[in-house]
Amino acid sequence: MAVIEDIKNELYNLDSSQWSVDLANFLELLSFPVHLEYTCNRDEFLYEYSGKLSAISEKDKNVLSDCNEIAEYRMERKFKKIHMFGVSLSGNSKLRNEKIYDVYKVLVKLYGRFTMLAVVFNGEMSFVGLNVNQKKHAEVIISEWFGFYDDDEKLEKLLEIDFSLFNSRYLERLYNKYIWAISREYIRHSESRMYLIYGLENPITYEVYVETPNSDEPVFTTRVDREETLAMNSRYLQDLYEWDYFIDDRNIEIEEEITIDEDDAEFEWTMLEMELAAEVDDEEEDDEENYFETDEYDDDYDEELIGLNPEEMLDYIHNK
Repeated sequence: MAVIEDIKNELYNLDSSQWSVDLANFLELLSFPVHLEYTCNRDEFLYEYSGKLSAISEKDKNVLSDCNEIAEYRMERKFKKIHMFGVSLSGNSKLRNEKIYDVYKVLVKLYGRFTMLAVVFNGEMSFVGLNVNQKKHAEVIISEWFGFYDDDEKLEKLLEIDFSLFNSRYLERLYNKYIWAISREYIRHSESRMYLIYGLENPITYEVYVETPNSDEPVFTTRVDREETLAMNSRYLQDLYEWDYFIDDRNIEIEEEITIDEDDAEFEWTMLEMELAAEVDDEEEDDEENYFETDEYDDDYDEELIGLNPEEMLDYIHNK
């Protein structure tokens, strides 16, 4: 497939000093509506680009020191509430999932639950996201690792992460599609206890002597050793993935962070002006009804309103 060849070419380029630019090209290949905003080291991120230094603890600073570089990718305007980051890591491969887990927790703390992360590590890359259930328990999801030397069957999984498949009017629904797309198979389809015991082809069996009331002959029957079978089959995927096996069982509790962006602020301002207009209309109606009942008119009334913002005007009218 031509698309797989293009994916391989982009993955091959990730192991370079221009990783953030190459990652942007890779994301665009997967239809992510992004452009590279900046690439920086940890200190530049802390003191210049993040704008959230007061919310970053010393522990968070130490965690971010594992990042060679950090990049932010700006989403198209209609997806601006999604924060997309890239990080470059290096070091011991066996520790990469744990490092990513800690880095991602810091980013979620700073930018909220709708944070996407793409990680580059020694020429391979992975996607990260946050699955939140109805009880507000948060589970960090780390995808498979993809590299230039992977076979086509594995790389085809990247086609499921094509952003064009996530289109939705609702941010949470869109983000959940992203989480489903990046999740490893054993996260998507967690096996039940009964399946692990009876649904696989390698149950551990043993013979047991069973007394029968109508026979003096000893009767042996074969039974499944359920606990041994469960333990062995539960270890299968861990043995298969070895050190790269990752599942977040820490159940982090998060609180929704309500932030007002420019559009939200503009919306609230418009609603305030509409409320103000309604109050003024009511006042005018009252004035018209009482016009012939009084000769008094406050000449200073309009002058006192001059220079007030809508909220101050509304307070003035209420107090009047």
